[in-house]
Amino acid sequence: MKINKRHLVQIFSAFAFSQFSFAAQAIEQIPLDVFIKPDTISKPLLSPDGKHVALIRTVNDGEYPVNLISVIRLSDMTTISNVRLPKFERPGRLAWVSADRLAVSKATERGRGVAPELTGEIYAYDIDGKRQEYVFGYRMRKASVRGYHHENDEAWGYISGIPSNSNGDIFVVSSGWENKKQTLTRINTYTTSRKTYHITTNADVNYFFDNDGEAAFAYTFDDKKQKLYVMPFDKKDEWQNYEVPVKISDLSFITKTSDGYFARISENGGPYKIVKISKDFKEFTTVAEGDSDLFANVDPVTGKVYSYYNSTGVQKVTFNDFMVDEAATYDALIKQFPGQMVKVVSTSKDNQKWMVFVYSDKDPGFYFVFDRTTGKSGASFYADENFDPAKMAARQPIQFTNRDGVKIEGYLTTHPAESGKNRPLVVLPHGGPFGVRDNWAYDYEAQLLANRGYAVLQVNFRGSGGRGEKFIESGHKNWDKKLINDLVDGIQYAGSLKGIDNKRTCAFGGSYGAYASMMIAVKEPGLLKCVAGMSGVYDLVSLYENENPKSASYFSRTMGSDKEDLKNASPITHVAKFNIPMLIAHGGADHITPPKPAIAFHEALNAAGKKHEWIYHADEVHGFYDFKNNKDFYQRLLKFLEENLNP
Repeated sequence: MKINKRHLVQIFSAFAFSQFSFAAQAIEQIPLDVFIKPDTISKPLLSPDGKHVALIRTVNDGEYPVNLISVIRLSDMTTISNVRLPKFERPGRLAWVSADRLAVSKATERGRGVAPELTGEIYAYDIDGKRQEYVFGYRMRKASVRGYHHENDEAWGYISGIPSNSNGDIFVVSSGWENKKQTLTRINTYTTSRKTYHITTNADVNYFFDNDGEAAFAYTFDDKKQKLYVMPFDKKDEWQNYEVPVKISDLSFITKTSDGYFARISENGGPYKIVKISKDFKEFTTVAEGDSDLFANVDPVTGKVYSYYNSTGVQKVTFNDFMVDEAATYDALIKQFPGQMVKVVSTSKDNQKWMVFVYSDKDPGFYFVFDRTTGKSGASFYADENFDPAKMAARQPIQFTNRDGVKIEGYLTTHPAESGKNRPLVVLPHGGPFGVRDNWAYDYEAQLLANRGYAVLQVNFRGSGGRGEKFIESGHKNWDKKLINDLVDGIQYAGSLKGIDNKRTCAFGGSYGAYASMMIAVKEPGLLKCVAGMSGVYDLVSLYENENPKSASYFSRTMGSDKEDLKNASPITHVAKFNIPMLIAHGGADHITPPKPAIAFHEALNAAGKKHEWIYHADEVHGFYDFKNNKDFYQRLLKFLEENLNP
């Protein structure tokens, strides 16, 4: 089996060490641009016939990154088309609807490190960039060539399925803006003709598509999740109910087999596991379970789950069925890349060509086409072809028991310290905060800070994803309590490790991470030497009061709604307690954490005589988008940390 490896370098296991006891080495300082520039290539997708690849290409247009959708012919690596997207626009989902046509869910960039936001619009075009058609959205009459046949869609839609013999069809699930109706519709991307499959006012209804991509049935649960309701589309309006033999918090069907279904379920709020469900929906048999959410790899021919991988710690593929034809091939590929994660991210329709993604804690990753028939690799695609993983720091999974007896996990990224020297610590809380987590994957901020001589701590505090619904819900209404306590306990744990200086610690984060960094300083005076925040939340009362009704309901459930409690949990209330150097950055066009509370926090600090560094750009979003502004921010952050931690 011939494999094209990045620089012929193998990255060995990141967890084969303890307490940073391996040999120290001088850190070669890498230019800042290497860490902060966006990936030039992302999300390559094989065409059904295996002859083309569609991918997102990101280029700089002056100071702003601009996205293009490129289609490449694999036989000679010729670029057939480049569809340039407007500023701030990015494909939310890219899908082949035939061997020569693509469908795209539109999305807008919201800032570095934040998932793009779907606009609810869908368009399609041929691989040569021609026959473009607006398929679904609020501008249907004006933007579609056949708009005179349709009213504007007063709904938010997304691509939910692609029939394998679609002739250009897609399935779209849409939610009405005003009428709250959820609709499943089959739409032809050439003619925009539509066929409605299902309409409901129950937002908890989901849809299952069989192995051929055809809509098979709708499903939902009763309020107590004791009964599963299924409506096959060949028997419309005939809901069939089944007693569920296990206590389910959540369920999503994965695939269909000859004798039933595979699904992911969270039982009693625990981590998601993989189960086999009988045809009559009466028997649930566990296939795989663990301490973290599991994800399945499926044989597209038989529908069988043959392997799975974990969420926490170092990601690893575990095989559960070597009788499946492709299991041996996948296992052999994995063995070619020890210490790295290998995923098959797309396949040709006949499953003979795979698009394989290889990444690790030190490497943002590369893709290559693998031909199962010849056993050889073909075209390769790199996020950054000149990137050198060998110069990056290892991300060690950590685990500690917090003050409440709960096991908390996370990561520590650092280069080994020289003998007799300890590295200062930077704690980097993630955003969200709920359902989000830090993973064993390349993290540009952690690697940048490690390259400048810091040990970087990332804690998956209560409320983080990856460990089931119960763990997420355990953080609800505890923005300033349990979540902050877990971060503080993590800092104290990291400070006890060899090679870490527990007297030199700073906190830096974005969004909720900025809030958490500030609240650590408020709740644990003396623990930090400095604190920095980007696009942060500093006034919870303002955040709650200014959200739309749908978001307000979410925040009421997860953050709380008592104004006095929210006020006491807000950094702006505790300005007098900030007695360490501070750096605050915000964008005036930030729609996730609006600028007004951040400006008020800045002005309150000024009024109280609290010195701080303030970075503000009126046209910036959630995390700076302009490359010049972004680079300036990180230069100032690095200088700020150096002045206060002296690495």
